[in-house]
Amino acid sequence: MHCDAVGKICKSDTTILMVGKHLWRKEKTKVSKLGEVRKSCRASMRNLGNLYFDFKSNMPDSQDSSDMFLRENFKCLSESIINITTKDSDVKYGLKNSLYYLLIRAAHIQEGEALTLRGVGADSKVADMKHFRTILKHHENSLFSDSKYLINQSRQERLRLPARSPDDESLQKLRQYTLKNIETLSSTPVESFGKREYVKLRNLTCSRLTLFNARRGGEPARLKIKDWVERKKWIDGRSIEKLDEKEKAMFDKLEVVFASGKGNHLVSTLVPSDCVAAMAMLSEPSVRQAASVSPSNEFLFPSSNNSGEHCSGWNAINTVLKAANVQCAAKINATNQRGRISTLYAAPIKGLRLCWL
Repeated sequence: MHCDAVGKICKSDTTILMVGKHLWRKEKTKVSKLGEVRKSCRASMRNLGNLYFDFKSNMPDSQDSSDMFLRENFKCLSESIINITTKDSDVKYGLKNSLYYLLIRAAHIQEGEALTLRGVGADSKVADMKHFRTILKHHENSLFSDSKYLINQSRQERLRLPARSPDDESLQKLRQYTLKNIETLSSTPVESFGKREYVKLRNLTCSRLTLFNARRGGEPARLKIKDWVERKKWIDGRSIEKLDEKEKAMFDKLEVVFASGKGNHLVSTLVPSDCVAAMAMLSEPSVRQAASVSPSNEFLFPSSNNSGEHCSGWNAINTVLKAANVQCAAKINATNQRGRISTLYAAPIKGLRLCWL
């Protein structure tokens, strides 16, 4: 947490600390997403801190952020929401929308805490939180409707524009750079493979798998060594024998790795043959030790410096793009690639190739 005015509020305000603690306890069950959970928890606390910082400027007598959840202060809270989510008449619709759900969740947490402790004024606190949620939902359309509209408009129009899709030339240049460097690094003798080489190979392979599979940035990055080592158990040899020759040939060119995704779903990741040697190198214990990877780190694409977390998929792609000196690199990311592949699959005429794909 930054040591600015908002950071100091987040570290000292009892209500924000309580909300942060409950958010962390509930989300830390996502063991493979601890890094993302930590960032999400900090961001939620800081959003509450920013809101209270503006709220307190209008109510200097306030001593705790719990004052924001009193119905008699709702007008002041509404003004603060508008103030921190508007810049030069433009609405920060993502922030505004997230604040709505964060305030609802924070009220639930305070209500549950009051019910648990059953101290003096607990019943009054529970009633205040129920009243707050009712008021917030009552004013949802008048206060938050613009953010919901802008989010839907962005999803339906701006994010699907063909101009946002990466062009074939840039992707081809990135592919050639990636394959060339993966092959070079994968053939490097183990004894001369250090931290610098390991990080570079990790970024190249993670970037390759993310774009090749058109996955969200964090999904291939969360693959574990166990998922790679045990990949063969998911393939039924009897079923492969029933396939035609073209389909059988795909299994010679691709490996399939399954890992846990959202909810109870398994997410498959296709590993092309050009990445198999790199995956073996990245999971080699002696190589990982030389690269300062923690022995307890179970991720296939780990952070170095003895961290227990995995690398960032977005950072891996961005690092490779800069190294490859790709033009229009801002268009090449996991989100735009997912849209590009979806459009290719949805092409109405077989073999159709639009100029912007």
